Amino acid sequence: MLLANRFSGGTAGNAITTGNSGGTSGDAFTAKDGSPAFSSTSATGQRAPLVGRFPVSEGFAALHWNITLAARTLYMRSYFRFPTLPFSTGAIFVAGNVSLTLLTNGILRLVNTATSTTLLTLAEDIPTSQWVRVEIRITYGTTTGNGSVEAQLYLDADTGTPSDTGTASSLNTGTSVPTTVAWTNIDLIEHFLDDIAVGDEGWIGGTAVHQEAAPSSVTGTWNIPVPAIAAGSSTAPETVDGTWSVPAPDVLALDGGAPAHAQPDLITGTWDIPAPTVQAFKNVEVSPNPITATWQVPQPAVGGSQVPGQQIYKPGQGEWRGLLLGGGTPYSLKTLDGWYSLPDIDPGNVPHPTRSGSYPGRDLGQERYVIWAGTASAPRDQWEDVIDELRLRFGLSPDDTEYPLAIRLLERTWIGYGKVSGRGIPVDPDFRMGRANVTLKWTLSDPRLLSRELANAVVADGATVSLASVGNADARPEIRIPGPATDPELLIEQHVGNEVVNEKLLAFDLTIGSGERLSIDVHLGIASVDGEDVMNHLTQTSAPVTDFVFPPGTLDFSYTSAGGSAPAATVLWRHAVE
Repeated sequence: MLLANRFSGGTAGNAITTGNSGGTSGDAFTAKDGSPAFSSTSATGQRAPLVGRFPVSEGFAALHWNITLAARTLYMRSYFRFPTLPFSTGAIFVAGNVSLTLLTNGILRLVNTATSTTLLTLAEDIPTSQWVRVEIRITYGTTTGNGSVEAQLYLDADTGTPSDTGTASSLNTGTSVPTTVAWTNIDLIEHFLDDIAVGDEGWIGGTAVHQEAAPSSVTGTWNIPVPAIAAGSSTAPETVDGTWSVPAPDVLALDGGAPAHAQPDLITGTWDIPAPTVQAFKNVEVSPNPITATWQVPQPAVGGSQVPGQQIYKPGQGEWRGLLLGGGTPYSLKTLDGWYSLPDIDPGNVPHPTRSGSYPGRDLGQERYVIWAGTASAPRDQWEDVIDELRLRFGLSPDDTEYPLAIRLLERTWIGYGKVSGRGIPVDPDFRMGRANVTLKWTLSDPRLLSRELANAVVADGATVSLASVGNADARPEIRIPGPATDPELLIEQHVGNEVVNEKLLAFDLTIGSGERLSIDVHLGIASVDGEDVMNHLTQTSAPVTDFVFPPGTLDFSYTSAGGSAPAATVLWRHAVE
């Protein structure tokens, strides 16, 4: 059994009910009390686009699931955010006789509510206005003295290493296995929750979203047994079998997050074993032909529900906020305007003051407007749900957040980031029969369209690698430099023949400690070490972070540090077109 809910299928501000809590959110709740609601507050990053909210109230509020455990052990995972700590101790999760409570000092405690007995208290306090992840295990005893509990607290909500853990056994957790669980509110404070789950198969772990696998090269050892050669017959032995192993590759998540477990598919390829030297009788040395064999390398396949365009499987389809459009769906495509078109231009030319014409300047693209025109159709008994899905997905954004729009017209999927700026569903005589013409419009503040595939390179300290930005617009990379490293410098050079025509230096007066990482996001214009802003450590000779773009074409990328032996840097980018 595993039940999970992400709260992503609702509408911000609407109350959560048993009827609207399923679908793209996950498993619908079987009961609710009070007024929990969908909310876009603090729903950023992996918590986007919506979370659950328990508002300030003096009454009881809860979200319930009916459950059936295969045995006597329950696992729970939840992400919590508390803007303030409670004025009095209150329960935030209840399963049978055991509740997870939050104390006024931010400490988590597991309690037997039937006997008012403390089962386990963690030492680390929860900070306010920050997402944390909590996972617990409860084993219900067959007697009042052989139950057990375990708790894990992750202050960095999407990491794989807990900040605090605790376990206790020989406890009274109750002898009845629960048939319901509930997330509950604490009187007089609001709090938020997201990605909640319960199961009975083991620790649930953190969510891993918006990520793609980009494994580094791996090395391994192998052995080939010595072939047996019969003198006087043939010096070309038969194919021999051998065993070898390749260590598991590291998996790189695009936007951070918890470490993802690779579940590889198999790539089959051919390889040659070097010709062995074989000694035959009478000191005659023979060299048989090379022995060929097949081998297999696992290809990491990382699951993630938020990779843009992951549902698209054929030409003529698009994806917006989890909704698939186009062929094979109720929402067909007739025309698409603004996707292949050049956006409107802000001319950079400046009029010449003393003669006709202008001084030439760089032209810049304005916002991109994308218009999808097609039809929506469905059987009469499904028609209202099909139309309501469009109305829910294509409404005004509650803030300035832009979301990925992925469209595949031929063989490549391109992605733009924007907001809904129009929705047309005219009602005519065919509407009640389950058919309507539909016009959908997006505004993309950045006119560039990005490749769905994530290009990447690993650059050793002191090395220079050749990179390619395939497109006609600047690519804006993300660069990750692990510690220990001192005064890291990054250099871009573009050549025409032997002449350098484009050169940019990004340099930091900074020491990155062991276990830390400098993250540079050129698109956002930020640089941080483990979340702490370090933009003030740019040197006077450095270019601004926002200028460190990859121009179209081939370029040389160099990485150096003061010590000369820092771990390799990782560069990630998407090709861009206008």
